Amino acid sequence: MFEQGYYNDALRVLNMDLNWNKNSSFYSIRGCSKVQLGRYSEAISDFLKQIEFDPSDPNGYLNISEAYIMNGNYNDALSYSLSAFHYSNEDKDKAISLYLRCVSMKLVGSDPISIETELIQILTSTDFNLGSWSFTPFVNWLNKTKILDTDKIYMQILTDKLNEKK
Repeated sequence: MFEQGYYNDALRVLNMDLNWNKNSSFYSIRGCSKVQLGRYSEAISDFLKQIEFDPSDPNGYLNISEAYIMNGNYNDALSYSLSAFHYSNEDKDKAISLYLRCVSMKLVGSDPISIETELIQILTSTDFNLGSWSFTPFVNWLNKTKILDTDKIYMQILTDKLNEKK
């Protein structure tokens, strides 16, 4: 249901599933459904549970970092993107964590140039596919949020660069 875009239906099923079987995957999908619906605070709670169940999986940290950005908690997003990089063994996870760090740094007013350089190096020197990672919720948030136009343009360019790996 989630993959077809039926997020409310997915939530109903996942809520029932989590009553019987609490696990990282169910919390991840439920959190991602909530992100798609703009329910960022609730998604963060689910991603914290996802991390609790599987603390060495970078996906929980990537998910929560993105949700924190969209919820306006840029410092928390930065912190979790660092953790995601720490646990990342695959180039796709490293690239997404660097991307989220660049975005978070830009939003807290720091210069992300060194992180951006590292990201561009991974994007140009390795061959990988971002797989199921979706930029749709972030792009939707970016189009609605009130931040500097220069920051929006920067983030859109960075998003487009990563989207080339889809």
